[in-house]
Amino acid sequence: MLNIGKYKLNYPVKMEDLESFKYIGTSKYARLITKVLIGLVFAVIILLFLPWTQNIDGLGNVTTLLAEERPQEVNTVIDGKIEAWFVNEGERVNKGDTLLKISEIKDYYFDPLLVQRTKSQAQIKSSSVVAYEQKVTALSSLVETLKRNQKIKYNQALQKLNSYQLKLTNDSASYIATQQAYGVAKKQYDRAIKMKDEGIIALYELENRQVKFQEIQAKYISSQNKLQEDVNNIAIATNELNNVNNTYNEKIAKASSDLYSAEIALLTAQADLVKIENSLANIETRVENYYIKAPQSGFISETVNSGVGEIVKAGKKVVVIVPKDQKLAAEVFVKPIDIPLLEKGQEVRLVFDGWPSIVFAGWPGASVGTFSASVYSIDRRISKNGKYRVLVTQRADQPWPKELQVGSGLHAYALLNDVPVWYEVWRQLNGFPADYYKQEAKNNEKK
Repeated sequence: MLNIGKYKLNYPVKMEDLESFKYIGTSKYARLITKVLIGLVFAVIILLFLPWTQNIDGLGNVTTLLAEERPQEVNTVIDGKIEAWFVNEGERVNKGDTLLKISEIKDYYFDPLLVQRTKSQAQIKSSSVVAYEQKVTALSSLVETLKRNQKIKYNQALQKLNSYQLKLTNDSASYIATQQAYGVAKKQYDRAIKMKDEGIIALYELENRQVKFQEIQAKYISSQNKLQEDVNNIAIATNELNNVNNTYNEKIAKASSDLYSAEIALLTAQADLVKIENSLANIETRVENYYIKAPQSGFISETVNSGVGEIVKAGKKVVVIVPKDQKLAAEVFVKPIDIPLLEKGQEVRLVFDGWPSIVFAGWPGASVGTFSASVYSIDRRISKNGKYRVLVTQRADQPWPKELQVGSGLHAYALLNDVPVWYEVWRQLNGFPADYYKQEAKNNEKK
């Protein structure tokens, strides 16, 4: 019996025979879908309360920790033409090995005997310097000798002048005495003449006084002459003293002038010698630069100018060498907003290109194929790409793959604080920065 509303049908009816019941009936998958949706809702709610490790991600590449371990360009120091290659790409070379040889292209250096000729010029100029040095020494000795002789001659002339002045003093005293005696004798002689005329004295007495007067007069004249001679000698000695200074000053001035000229010539010759020696050193160094050698041990990565006979300019790259021993590191570029959240020694997880990995950024423990690293340094200026460069190094407890090569790409995740998933979703929706924490605090918390 089938009940439809208040109507009852007494004949048997099957539900599947009614076409309309096919559209109003309940699907057998409806309850399964409902259960699945309810389960997903509960799973999402549970997932929201799971712990989540906040992180900062950034792209980068493998590099080296030390600058000298990075691929190095080998440049030419001088312009030249490639004569021969001694290495091929991919070969291993040691420090000091010859890579290639270049020849000269400047006409000034075409002379094959340029080094020998320059050495000869240096030797000749060196001999000239020695000759000027000897001349300077001789003239210096001459000037000193003239000064000593001037002093000696001056002292001799001064002593002679002093002796004449002393003699003048003595002769002046004698002259005064004879002058007084002459005056007395003349008066006595004059009185004797008068006394003779008056008949007081005899003639022989007058003659005796006359003789005595003449003797005193002779002494007076002699002392007067000596005094005049002393004056003349003093004048002559004074002139000789002045002539000594004038004569020797002239000789010393001439010798000093010759000495200055010789010193100037010596300095000029020394300057010319330095120029020639400098030119010789440059030429010898230039010859050494014909052979371009490996600055360090490594592998030949690239040869820019491969042909023989090609012209290379000074400072241009000809070969790239990858050092043999490298301490790998990674440079990661991080957004400026995330830089305050990083500090030295902070843990970073790396995913290298070419290495299989399954990454759960929020659950680093569940990630597979990642490698551990720590922050080594943070640049203080922004890069050209608008991000900051962070250098990270590998940890001793988990070494990186040995097959890694410099330049390989990578993806880095810097691990921060642990928070619930709902908090991280809320933070992302609001655009808030991640929670910052100190590494020391986290280590203490782990302990």
